[in-house]
Amino acid sequence: MSEASVKVLGYLVSLVWASGTFFTAALVSRLFALDLDSRYSALVRVLSFQLARSLVLLCLRPPTNAYAWIYLVTEPIVLLLYVFVILEIYQQVFESYRGLSVLGRRSLWTALACSMAVSLVSHRSEFDFSNEPIRRLRSLLLLETTVCSTLLVFLVIVVAFLAWYPVPVRRNLLVYAFGFSLFFASLSVSDFLRNLDPVKNTKLGNLVRLGGTTGCLIGWLALFRRKWEEVPERVMVPQGAITSQLLAQLEAMNKVLTTGKKPAQYTV
Repeated sequence: MSEASVKVLGYLVSLVWASGTFFTAALVSRLFALDLDSRYSALVRVLSFQLARSLVLLCLRPPTNAYAWIYLVTEPIVLLLYVFVILEIYQQVFESYRGLSVLGRRSLWTALACSMAVSLVSHRSEFDFSNEPIRRLRSLLLLETTVCSTLLVFLVIVVAFLAWYPVPVRRNLLVYAFGFSLFFASLSVSDFLRNLDPVKNTKLGNLVRLGGTTGCLIGWLALFRRKWEEVPERVMVPQGAITSQLLAQLEAMNKVLTTGKKPAQYTV
């Protein structure tokens, strides 16, 4: 990559970063204006934390030591907030099915632990940091890749579940979940590019990360609406499936998970 290309990428990264910070503030304000801040509290928390961090980091600018340490110390907090976002999405999708919600929380924590273990084994060759200029950052990005890929898979499972069982879901919640699917995908691609070549691909990876994040922010800002908090009366049903039977199965599974007792009408 030529020196001119590197400079252009640097300018683009700065521009998209500043734009993303603006749209983050705008989205937080919109959620409060629509009175959705309590409904999507995990989203508000992660956006507010990222906004505060971005404002501090924008003032410091890389590659100062203060910038690096603030980023390294705060990133694990951001990853933890992502987990709470996914829990919030899952719980609201199945807010009428408490048994399934409990199962989801347990499954998510288990999946995170298992995925991290698998990642450490499958990516053990990447722990040769001989060509890595910032070793702590490489370790953090490996952790981020593991967490984000796990949460992305979990979201895909939830979407697949909704595609089969006719559970009524608010449109705002669908926008919320779909946006985070794209968000986690962009983070994974960004980390992958940087890990391929930390020297050449860092700015490109940052551009992918910030561009994906900004795109999601713009989408949320445009699509979150107060009227979309109403639960639709009709839901899409898979071809050949009978709504009443599917909902009966869902109720039966929820009762088993809630009470621990198999209902008489439960069938496999």
